[in-house]
Amino acid sequence: MRHSSAFGCPRRQCSAPHPGRRTPAARPPAPAPRPGHRAPRAAPDDGDGGPLIDERQMYVKLSIASSTGRIDLSDLRLRSLPAGLWEISDLHDLSVAGNDLGSLPGDLGALSELRRLVAAGNGLRDLPSELWGLTSLEGLWAHGNAIGELPEAVGQLTALKSLSLAGNRLAALPESLGRLSALQDLALSGNLIESLPPSVAALPNLKRLALNGNRLSALPGDWGSCGKLQELHLQGNFLRGVPDGFARLPAAIELSLADNQIARLPSDLSGFKALQKLHLYGNRLETLPIGGSSSNSSNGSSGSSSSGGGSKGLLDLENLQQLWLEGNPLSRQTVDELLRRAVELAAAGKLPPGLKAVGLDESQVEGADVALLDAALTVRPGMIRIGAVKGSGPGYFKLQRGGQQRRPAAAAGGGGEAAAAGERVLVVSFGSAPGLANWGGVLRKVATAMEEEGYGGWVRGLGRGRARGRGAACGLPAPARVPVAPPGAGEGACCSVGRPAGASRRRRAQAFRLRAFDVLFVVDPFRDWYRGGDPAAFQSTYHSRLEAAVAGYSRVVMVGDSMGATAALLFCRAATAVLAFSPQVDLRTASIRPSRPNEWLDALQQNLQDAVAASKARVRILTGTWQHDISQAALLKHHPNVVIKTYAHDDHRLALALARTQKLAPLLQEAISNEAGLPSKNVRLANLL
Repeated sequence: MRHSSAFGCPRRQCSAPHPGRRTPAARPPAPAPRPGHRAPRAAPDDGDGGPLIDERQMYVKLSIASSTGRIDLSDLRLRSLPAGLWEISDLHDLSVAGNDLGSLPGDLGALSELRRLVAAGNGLRDLPSELWGLTSLEGLWAHGNAIGELPEAVGQLTALKSLSLAGNRLAALPESLGRLSALQDLALSGNLIESLPPSVAALPNLKRLALNGNRLSALPGDWGSCGKLQELHLQGNFLRGVPDGFARLPAAIELSLADNQIARLPSDLSGFKALQKLHLYGNRLETLPIGGSSSNSSNGSSGSSSSGGGSKGLLDLENLQQLWLEGNPLSRQTVDELLRRAVELAAAGKLPPGLKAVGLDESQVEGADVALLDAALTVRPGMIRIGAVKGSGPGYFKLQRGGQQRRPAAAAGGGGEAAAAGERVLVVSFGSAPGLANWGGVLRKVATAMEEEGYGGWVRGLGRGRARGRGAACGLPAPARVPVAPPGAGEGACCSVGRPAGASRRRRAQAFRLRAFDVLFVVDPFRDWYRGGDPAAFQSTYHSRLEAAVAGYSRVVMVGDSMGATAALLFCRAATAVLAFSPQVDLRTASIRPSRPNEWLDALQQNLQDAVAASKARVRILTGTWQHDISQAALLKHHPNVVIKTYAHDDHRLALALARTQKLAPLLQEAISNEAGLPSKNVRLANLL
């Protein structure tokens, strides 16, 4: 193992988890302890596994807490809490995350001023009854435990604004949740919940509700009182339908109903006044409420309402930006109607102005009207995004081809998939715990940069004053490209560079290698870490499906962060290069984890270690300076094919931080270029010619 560092300052231990909207927990205000992932209980070379703090150090912590009202006891391998803690009557911030606590003592009730409690990532099986008397509590983060029941007494916490119980073993929810009128963020993903109390759909101040990866088969009928809800995540359940009253969420910006069994949508969607992102892929929809006609409705065959009166369909939603429909058995008539309405609305200037992505798959457009499809593809460049759903079974596999035709070969009458010229690289991007496809936007930037720096840079290398003339003489026209993207991933992923006619053999070979890269978006919507702790289930579902999808590619780059990074390592036998951002290796020591027994978590780590040992891929693990991530990466340092790189970012969301500072795309571009046999982006192709 080689270890490189991208920063000059010494590492410092940080017990803070990653913040942000994609975590099951909200982040308490600084400098309070932050909920989320936690550090491993021990570094690899720790000794007896006892507490990582002595009596004197604990005394100092308690003394400071007496004056500040805050104490962080996270990641100390504590099996019990100090008696002096309960004497700090004005304590308002307490973190005991990432320890070995099997329960919280009833003494907790003495902390009457407590406002934020972080108890994530322990072994809690229940919560003490005294907790429900802490009526000043504003935030409770107890995700990543083994809690099996939430009592009705939770309704006494009327000041609560954030509640995270993701990754536990809850099968039911109390009706008293409806009394939490101040609640804004409710995270219940990755449990065993089978039904949702109607009171939850009436919480007046709720802004975010995460229920992905549960066992819901139906939803409450009335959501009219939930007027501030902005994000609702219901992917990876067993929903068979959506009640008409569900479409009454005027503040909703993002709604995911993906990977369910939904066969019908409400006919009137006018209640979704602010909706921007709608994830519907992986369901059983044959018809859609398309809308877009003069009467604001579509014909009955397309599943829309039959007359106007203010009712709206999908294409009538003024703020809609992304609509993902792949993996549904849409009828040919529905697809044609969708394309026709899009063309008509665009011609009339009435297509939603921000609509930039309508995701379809190749099987849906295979029998579509060719003229309609061609017309729809030119409405807005890149708006219609066509990919291929690979295989069947749990999870989502969408292949987006780089350098694809304006329409698939089958729709064009070609009878099948067009052959790709030159060597192609496949990038496999794994979704993280929220259960949505990601990495699409940054991969699109990579494709554009590879065009500009490889193909365009080649022209620039001929000299600024001569570029136009000699570029034309060498047959170097501006390449055309078709923007594409994964479902729910925003901007698309991959593009192509056209073959330079008339170029020399060596130039032509370089251009062929740069021609395109494909992207396979893989998602586990059930928040089950790709079944990695059950070797038989893992092999028969995700692994076998992935092997079939990557067959035919000689160069495969796998990328992911957090749970997605764990997946990239689990599947790395099929890769030639891996970029794993802040992976979780030992799930026993992580607070964001599936509701599985310890034996299952141990089996996942063994499966992962075996995969890395057997892989011939170049594995790069990238972490920040947060101790949790450094310790997790260290569990793989003995593998000779592993390189660990550390960045000066004290948080779990390293990939997000690198993207915001424009450093993520160059990392991916370098990996893809290396696999394609191209020079680094820092070396102009022209200089090598």
